Amino acid sequence: MPSLAQTLANARLRVWRSVFRHGFTSSNRNRSLIVLSNFFLHFHPVKARARAMRFTRTFYLGGLSAACFFILTLSGTFLMFYYRPAVPQAYHDMKDLAFVVPSGTFLRNLHRWTAHVMIALVLLHMAWTFLRGAYRPPREFNWVIGVGLFVVSVLLSYTGYLLPWDQLAYWAVTVGTNMVAVTPLVGHELRLLLLGGHAINDNALLRFYVLHCVLLPMVLAIGVGLHVWRVRKDGGIYLPREARDHDHPHGPTEAPVPPAALATPAHIVIVDDGAPDLVADLGDEPMLMTFPHLLVRELVAFLALSLCLVLISLRFDAPLAALADPSRTPNPAKAPWYFVGVQELLQYYPPVVAGVVLPSLLVVALAIVPYFQVNVERPPVWQTAPFRRLALLWLGIVALSWVFCFTGARPVWAIVVPLWLVGVTMSVGALPWPSGPFGVWLRTRSLPFWIFVWFLLSAATLTATGFFFRGPSWSFTIPWRDGIY
Repeated sequence: MPSLAQTLANARLRVWRSVFRHGFTSSNRNRSLIVLSNFFLHFHPVKARARAMRFTRTFYLGGLSAACFFILTLSGTFLMFYYRPAVPQAYHDMKDLAFVVPSGTFLRNLHRWTAHVMIALVLLHMAWTFLRGAYRPPREFNWVIGVGLFVVSVLLSYTGYLLPWDQLAYWAVTVGTNMVAVTPLVGHELRLLLLGGHAINDNALLRFYVLHCVLLPMVLAIGVGLHVWRVRKDGGIYLPREARDHDHPHGPTEAPVPPAALATPAHIVIVDDGAPDLVADLGDEPMLMTFPHLLVRELVAFLALSLCLVLISLRFDAPLAALADPSRTPNPAKAPWYFVGVQELLQYYPPVVAGVVLPSLLVVALAIVPYFQVNVERPPVWQTAPFRRLALLWLGIVALSWVFCFTGARPVWAIVVPLWLVGVTMSVGALPWPSGPFGVWLRTRSLPFWIFVWFLLSAATLTATGFFFRGPSWSFTIPWRDGIY
């Protein structure tokens, strides 16, 4: 007759098998079955190349962004138990979270700071994907999905901005909806659709609540699932070819590849900032089982992210200003940090240009990047006729400088200065004397790489200027002398 311990052990094993179908053993066959039969694990391949699991390959930016979304969903669900989307009850509920609800302040802090971290991680994920050239065929449509997910993530954070119903939220949303109103032909209708009327009141709060808690999270969840599924179907993440001594005396080269060859994902690896490099056989690369090697890494990254967010939430309280008052306008009224760059552009160009045309062109330009051959091949900009290209480069820089200096109300130095910095750095690569790894690196960068760097520097400068250096009436201030408004 079996002992009590043996009976409990058999019962535990039976429960485990009823849920996971396979026992927890160390055989590769069983690990494969665990991944294939588990709803949450089947997004992963059974095996993955060891290089693909390195932290420096992706910095886990995509996975950490999805982890932030999970934390936001969990914390937001708890917050919904204590929140009423009505005026002025919404503001009183914020006060109750701070002074009545146990751990309410921590819960709100966690939700608020995780939302900001998620936007930053999605931005970094897109930037790293572009700089590594991971949008190339057959992954071009997945890049478009990623651009759409970025837009939805920003809208998700922005719609949650109004929910506290304080002065900060009310006037930040006022700035944003006023930008929407200047959209040609449909601006007035879009603003009316968003607000449910002509003013920011109960109708607007309810609509933003539904968008923030139901519609946008549903779209984002479906989009993330499709995005991850396409990564699997497109052959996994891009892997750069490992440098070998016989490849080239100065490191990896970039040779044009016939477009027809780009459609075979099983035989594609990537040269950093170069064209896809076709190889005959990748079977000799070291492979690791996804379970447990990759899953343990993901778990550690998730725990590290959660710990950082918990510490931030315990140390810093989410801002809560006075009750929203439409008759009292704060000076200055700033949008959230991810929209401050657009708000800064309003000082130079008309609202329809700064708030609609330029952001729309930027999103469209990002979406169509993979469909231009120059972005797919990404040949080094100084590969042929460097001095002729150098002359054309500075002709273009001068023309763009004229556009940003003389077409607006005043020169947009936040765009012109990064343009000249990038131009000078590019020009060094055209000269024959830079040597060493840095010289090789400069000479092998492509034109799309430098254009994207210029965009990143300009966006960062506009955001920093609007966030740190603008005070009352949007005048220029010194933050270490006057404080941050």
